[in-house]
Amino acid sequence: MENQQPSSKQEWRQVVEHANYEVNQFGEIRHKQRKHILTPRSNNGGYQYVNFKVNGKNTNFAVHRIVANAFIPNPNGYTEVNHKDYDRTNNCVENLEWVTSSQNKSHAF
Repeated sequence: MENQQPSSKQEWRQVVEHANYEVNQFGEIRHKQRKHILTPRSNNGGYQYVNFKVNGKNTNFAVHRIVANAFIPNPNGYTEVNHKDYDRTNNCVENLEWVTSSQNKSHAF
């Protein structure tokens, strides 16, 4: 299923995990200076990841967590991000929510 982007204007915010990158509400991540959008890779579980160099070491970051950290308040301090529509490639902010581990597990079944 291809992700549908609403007609709303893109809003870019700094990636919490790395100051040289920014993310929009549709789950796209780009380098701030070059404006190059990164191509995410999927892991065996179907989640999308991007790679940033942190302290000289390549590190993978989950796209859904980057979007949630940038756009979704987490006043309860929940530790997991749920894909509401079960599509792990749909990283649009409207499809994501902070949840507890038990909530995330119950949603999966």
